Amino acid sequence: MLQDVAIAYNAGVGSPEKVVHGKTHKASGLHKFRRLKAAIDDRDWTADPSSAHSRWPSPATGFAMKKLRPNRSLPFVVLLLAGHPKAVASDGPVAVYLSKDLGVGTLSEVAKALERPLDDAWVVKLATGEKRKIKTCLDFLAVTKSRFELPNAVDWTTLWQQGAHCFALKALEDARPALRSNLGWFRFTKPGIAKLSPRLAWLESPDDLDEAMAAEKACHGWGNFDETLKIRVDGADRAALRSDGWSGRLFLYARADIDGDGLEDLLIRRDGHASGGTAAEARIFVVSQPSATGCTRVLREVGAPDALQPGQE
Repeated sequence: MLQDVAIAYNAGVGSPEKVVHGKTHKASGLHKFRRLKAAIDDRDWTADPSSAHSRWPSPATGFAMKKLRPNRSLPFVVLLLAGHPKAVASDGPVAVYLSKDLGVGTLSEVAKALERPLDDAWVVKLATGEKRKIKTCLDFLAVTKSRFELPNAVDWTTLWQQGAHCFALKALEDARPALRSNLGWFRFTKPGIAKLSPRLAWLESPDDLDEAMAAEKACHGWGNFDETLKIRVDGADRAALRSDGWSGRLFLYARADIDGDGLEDLLIRRDGHASGGTAAEARIFVVSQPSATGCTRVLREVGAPDALQPGQE
């Protein structure tokens, strides 16, 4: 794929346009790409490759030109940056991505979004016996800090599914543009999703969780961990999932520095429901890749308290 390849020619290759005996000879080699040649000659390695060739990837794609020292003994240098998580890292400010499903256009709007009314209003009973109304995300997040129950137990799943949106907004409350990214390779495609951590799967038992954590540690992707996983991408940040025993949806909510370490993280929502049953859950994951030569890790996950957590029996 052209978007996965960046080519940097040595500054000495080819010749500029010239006129010989009244006949114009077109520029050849690097000289055809005047802006790129000027950037290389000036040691400006941050220049946008697309200024030289419209089919080349821009910095927004996550691919960046490497620092090259012109070597006139070589005819040209070709750098292939394949779409493998170990092959691509980018330095410099990384643009923030926010899904329309979040209902915010910028990170500065997150605080106001937490005050918006939920789709439904709820009344819950705290362990102290006090009744509390839940109308907004702020109400929901305050209630989840303690034990509570609903008058009608069948509403439990619906409340937490609506609350997943609140957890996502809360995760973005202190988010900022990342300074660096080891996730430049990630695209919301079937191959990209399959390379994410297997901990995004619906894990029904402690043994399942232990296996997923071991697979994550061994850098096994979700698709490798679960060979029955079927992915159908149906939007820029939405996908349908189907696996043995469950099906669901995946949403890429955001790309930003969520945990404050300067690295780009992914904010992902995964909904799931049991095949042929009524069990369902919605969970929010903060996913990152700590090093350019590593693989994706789940840094944080939140959801209904009866769902499995690392270290839980």
